[in-house]
Amino acid sequence: MHIKEIRFNPNTDTHDIEFKTKHLRQFLMEGHKVKAYVMFKGRMITHPEIGHKLMSEIVEKLNDISKLEAPPKMEGKTLFAFFLPDKHKVQVYKDTLAKAGKTEEIPSKEDKTEKEKEKRCLNEIEQGIQEEIQGDRFRKDQKRKSLQKPYSYQEVCKKEKDI
Repeated sequence: MHIKEIRFNPNTDTHDIEFKTKHLRQFLMEGHKVKAYVMFKGRMITHPEIGHKLMSEIVEKLNDISKLEAPPKMEGKTLFAFFLPDKHKVQVYKDTLAKAGKTEEIPSKEDKTEKEKEKRCLNEIEQGIQEEIQGDRFRKDQKRKSLQKPYSYQEVCKKEKDI
């Protein structure tokens, strides 16, 4: 069990809140302890009720699969809460998903390593293509420079007289 942290801001948009709570939910389903915190910056601390409202919204969204270790606590400019996965609630949630025909897939470690390998391969391919493009550009520049007629001393003098 690891502690996973997700940071929120009092100005976090609703879509971002849903996205981040989805990640919190995945961590809890995997059996990790989760720390959600709202970080106040500058003068945001003058309105802590916004952060408390956000934290209560997060607590409500995660209440169906977790238990709150302690009520949200303010420390300095940070409001945080710890969530523990409730095994019974998680199992009930998985069962209801299975009955509904929806399976919330939790990627296994093997899947993650395969995805990482794919990403590395794609990055290597992209890097090779970029190097090839750079090489082509270099060759074209060299060819263009070689096709340019070099000035002779007489031509340079003639141009200077015309100017």
